[in-house]
Amino acid sequence: KARDAYEKAIAGGDGAFMLEQGQPGLFTLNAGNLRPGETARICFTYALLNRWSGARLRFFLPTTIAPRYGHWTLEPHAVPRADLHAENRFSLRVAIGHDLREARITCPSHRLETRDAGDAMDLVLADETAAMDRDFVLEVRHAQPRPSFAQLGRCQEVFVAL
Repeated sequence: KARDAYEKAIAGGDGAFMLEQGQPGLFTLNAGNLRPGETARICFTYALLNRWSGARLRFFLPTTIAPRYGHWTLEPHAVPRADLHAENRFSLRVAIGHDLREARITCPSHRLETRDAGDAMDLVLADETAAMDRDFVLEVRHAQPRPSFAQLGRCQEVFVAL
């Protein structure tokens, strides 16, 4: 239904966007009928459980769509077309709160700045935006060998507790 609505909007000349999950943790976004020079700002929120290995956590955020392990798992319409003139950039803010503020955090993929946000510590890209040419990688090393956490998240009127 979503794909049909998207195609109908595109055919009618309207701007339209469609976000699909191609495989767990891998999303593709179709954006159609942007006028020359027009910019679209897309924001979406998702949650996942972090997998700790002892006191270490390695978090990946893919920013490119490329064949993983030599083959595509995407639908044919979701396979990106190469365009040497297109420049896709992203920005992000990672809020580190509570017990994790004491952890040692590194980012081998991008330069980050740390900002005090009161009850949390914010990590932001040092250059404000970055090219979508490699995964964003964040490494966290906690002082405790097996940290325990509880998380409460909110998206509009929906709450999730982990």
